[in-house]
Amino acid sequence: LPKSSLNEEIVYGDLVQINPEDNKYIKSSSKYNPYVIGVCIDKPKKPAITYYLNGINITDENKSKNINVLVSGIAQIKVTGHVNIGDLLVASDEVGKAMAARYNNDNYNDGKIIGKVLQYTSNEDEIIALVSIS
Repeated sequence: LPKSSLNEEIVYGDLVQINPEDNKYIKSSSKYNPYVIGVCIDKPKKPAITYYLNGINITDENKSKNINVLVSGIAQIKVTGHVNIGDLLVASDEVGKAMAARYNNDNYNDGKIIGKVLQYTSNEDEIIALVSIS
């Protein structure tokens, strides 16, 4: 998928959102973000598909870099704050990271659910999750 900015580094485990300004992809950067689309799982060496926007090839190296985004499946995700196995995940206000969804008695979470925590990793700010954007 094409990135919005060539200068922004999007790496494995980052939460990715649609940029409403240009319909390309950037790291998620707001709490309960409704534009989250998935998790970056790799940087391809060569694009598998050629993308065209208004007749212009946007997969050309000089015009855009592409990323692979998982929208459903199991992936490693960067997180912030305390998360437990079984917690639902939503976007946090820390760039590219998810957080556990916490519901208050008088308020509910209106962000997109990214997935569910399956297990911890050796890195304290990453977990393995079942990704299912809803």
